[in-house]
Amino acid sequence: MLTENLLLEKKHKKNQPQQGGFAALLTIVIVAAATLIMAYNASVLGLGELDDSYTSQRGNDALAIATGCMEEAHRQVRIDASYTGSTITTNRGSCIITRTIDGSVSTTTVLANTTDNYYKKVQSVIRFTDGALAVQSWQEVTD
Repeated sequence: MLTENLLLEKKHKKNQPQQGGFAALLTIVIVAAATLIMAYNASVLGLGELDDSYTSQRGNDALAIATGCMEEAHRQVRIDASYTGSTITTNRGSCIITRTIDGSVSTTTVLANTTDNYYKKVQSVIRFTDGALAVQSWQEVTD
């Protein structure tokens, strides 16, 4: 009887499909899917970083143009105290300089934009004292 039970048990095990290969395949598919999701997320984050970097660089370009134009405005004021502004165009962008005069104090505002439409605005207040130009403030402003 014992031998008969062993034979039946062996025969029954032969008829059952092997589960080990399926489990290994399922594990590989799960690991591959997780790896694909992580790679996708990393690439999306990388693209976001590239966009942020590009925007930052364009903003820095606009600020450099605005600073250069402000320096030019101060140079023009040293040459001609009645200078009221102008427009300057460069290969990277342009700026509009406006100057208001109130006695010995004047306010100069520069709005600069790059060729791809990034804007920065800087403003300075200068005072004439005994024929000398003194910058009282210089700052980036937002409107």
